[in-house]
Amino acid sequence: MQDDRVLLRMEHVSKSFGEVRALKDINMVVYNQEIVGLVGGNGAGKSTLIKIIAGLLRPDSGAIFFDGERINIENPRKAFELGIYTLHQRMEEMLAPHHSVSANIFLGNEKTKPLFKVLPWPRVLDKRKMDAYAMELLRSLSINIDSVKRPVVSYSGGQRQAVALAGVLYRKPKLLLLDEPTAALGIKEKFHLLNLIKRIGKEEKISIILVSHNLEEVFEVVDRIVVLRNGEIVGECRPCSASKEAVVSMIVGAKGGEPYAKNTQ
Repeated sequence: MQDDRVLLRMEHVSKSFGEVRALKDINMVVYNQEIVGLVGGNGAGKSTLIKIIAGLLRPDSGAIFFDGERINIENPRKAFELGIYTLHQRMEEMLAPHHSVSANIFLGNEKTKPLFKVLPWPRVLDKRKMDAYAMELLRSLSINIDSVKRPVVSYSGGQRQAVALAGVLYRKPKLLLLDEPTAALGIKEKFHLLNLIKRIGKEEKISIILVSHNLEEVFEVVDRIVVLRNGEIVGECRPCSASKEAVVSMIVGAKGGEPYAKNTQ
């Protein structure tokens, strides 16, 4: 029976690269409007799992369900069509640095208007409407950008990350995959971006998978933590009822780690 609370379900998903088995029989769910922290050491399988959800890799076996339907995510375009978007630690690489903030937010989805009022064609960019909408979106997200007409290259790394995130939010995603989004940021910028992630998960009603090596960040932001080790899910817990030491124990395989609570909700 399908649980209406579940947005993404992975059943018995495995992936190998030659003799190396990167993922082994993964069973995982992400609920609607839930922020899930995906943690594990290097080589645990986090990136492989994210790439499968994003359509960058195909699983060798298993099934994936999204919004109650079994799906095949053949490529990133299919993921976009489903409402799955990925942002990695250098989100600004997705931007056109010498174009304006508003142009980047609308990149590929520009608003246009007729060149002549009496004719539907030809059409030109409606820069005034895009600027106004972009500024409204950024303000609603408490993103500190003084002018959407300035090129994004003129802003700090954290501000560029926020602009990239705003561009994704304009497209109304259902699931957002964040792969080490704060890795290249300073302390203050990390704080602002984490607050933004936490806000959009609730206020924009978006499900989020956050991949991070920083357990302080994970405990601050997520609703549930899923731990990978050697390509397998070895445990999951909620930050409100677990310690960082217990999560570290699960990551490294030390005795005393918290028991694996399957599909905790």
